[in-house]
Amino acid sequence: RSGWKRLDAVCVWIALVSYSAYLYHPMMVQFLLRRFGMATSWQMLIGLLVAYLGLTFASAWLSYRVVELPVLRWRDQRHPDTSAG
Repeated sequence: RSGWKRLDAVCVWIALVSYSAYLYHPMMVQFLLRRFGMATSWQMLIGLLVAYLGLTFASAWLSYRVVELPVLRWRDQRHPDTSAG
């Protein structure tokens, strides 16, 4: 742990949604390419990068909250970890 609570929270959040972000990454790239095409200026490149990161991590967070977290909770209720202790 870094000792910096805010940085720790960001790192934990990224770790939680990283698999979902990995899954949504290609869809966001294709969506932005179809919608806007290749960047033709630095301003457009930065705008597309911000849009890509925002869309990817928003989708990943939503997927984590709506799909992954309920499945993990269900699993933990049905099959509690009894090896600890």
